[in-house]
Amino acid sequence: MMSFSQKKRAGKMPVLLLCYLLAGNCSATQVSVSIDQVYVTSDKPQKGSNEEIVNMVSTLVTGVLNKNLSQLPNFVNRNRGIYLDVKGLWSFEELQTELKKEDSIFEIYFFDHNKLVKQKKSPNVLTVRELLIASEGLKLDLFYEDSKSCEVKIKFLKNKKLAYDLNNPYFILIDGKWYLYRLF
Repeated sequence: MMSFSQKKRAGKMPVLLLCYLLAGNCSATQVSVSIDQVYVTSDKPQKGSNEEIVNMVSTLVTGVLNKNLSQLPNFVNRNRGIYLDVKGLWSFEELQTELKKEDSIFEIYFFDHNKLVKQKKSPNVLTVRELLIASEGLKLDLFYEDSKSCEVKIKFLKNKKLAYDLNNPYFILIDGKWYLYRLF
């Protein structure tokens, strides 16, 4: 049974999809990504941290829009792996294996609307790619819990309520380099 907010959002999904299809945004390859606010709770992060994190988010967004996440392993620490909401914690090797599959989690949840509809058994779903296109641009709030960890809140310029369908990416600093630990 769907909650009131799910029903309300579900009613808007077909309209949003139709608008985005008619607008010709299916081939969109760019969404602006910029910092809105930075919050530091304890030790300040090392110089250049904001830029490094924003560049990773921007590269990943471009990869999702182009249906190509080949850069993702470059942002994942080989020893720590990555957390994906739909599958939990994956090792670096499991991530690489999944990226090579034809019907990977990424293909279903990030790129292919029809496969996601079939997986979720609902027409009222959007892929990560569709969400990013609907955003028409991203503003990021960076929350440094300490100098070695940063959670990023993603805010959409348009269709702001859809941003809640994405996870907040989480980054960790290891040996002076930022790595993605949780994907959006």
